[in-house]
Amino acid sequence: MARAANKTALITGGARGLPLAIAEALAREGFAVAMCGPREPEEAASALAALKSLGAETAYFQSDIVRADGRFRLIQAVRQRFGRLDLLLIRAQEAIAEDRDALELGEEAFDAALHNEAVGPFFLAQAAALWMIEQRQADPGFEGGIVFLNARPLGDAVRQVPFRAARAALSAAAALLAARMANSGVFVAEIPAPETETEAPGAEINGARRPPRLASDRAAEAVGDMIRRVLGAKTAVLPDGTAKREVANVQ
Repeated sequence: MARAANKTALITGGARGLPLAIAEALAREGFAVAMCGPREPEEAASALAALKSLGAETAYFQSDIVRADGRFRLIQAVRQRFGRLDLLLIRAQEAIAEDRDALELGEEAFDAALHNEAVGPFFLAQAAALWMIEQRQADPGFEGGIVFLNARPLGDAVRQVPFRAARAALSAAAALLAARMANSGVFVAEIPAPETETEAPGAEINGARRPPRLASDRAAEAVGDMIRRVLGAKTAVLPDGTAKREVANVQ
């Protein structure tokens, strides 16, 4: 893939660890990079410096994508700062859910998980998709992408009902959004999140033993490579199996 001159990527999930390493991978491809998360902007200073050292135009926006007003302000900030959006990468939260038996689960916890893990990410993607359609109408050569980096469930399934339900909801929503955007010059893909080095190899979480984890930089480079190669596709990723096949082909 040629260098992505004059293209902008927005990455959610903060400005360190996996999101930062992915941002660095895209910066090397020529992307301007916007990052966002709940932390104060001052905490992103070193990340922005690292991206600028790669020659990337960059910015960090403090935001809460679970809230409708937070999503609106984020999209407006990116529009004002960069003037365009070519790639949205939504980084799912760490795949560790509250340890609560399915028969003891409360409605509040279930609702919170759905909003944090599925509703917020989907409606951010919706807002980005509408903006990308607007860009396509202004420039028929425009091609955009939306990538959901979905976390992997770990531990006892019956004790992770909210998390697993939210992950399934996000997967279904991503597939339906892909179908809707198929002829809009915007691809939509869901990529399983690689494991990152947050726990020691073999550590037990909720009674389940984790497999050895990849180092965060290697994991991020792998995801960055997936995204760069998916960006080379000229057609949308469809929910009829095409999405899984295309993702499998770039791993």
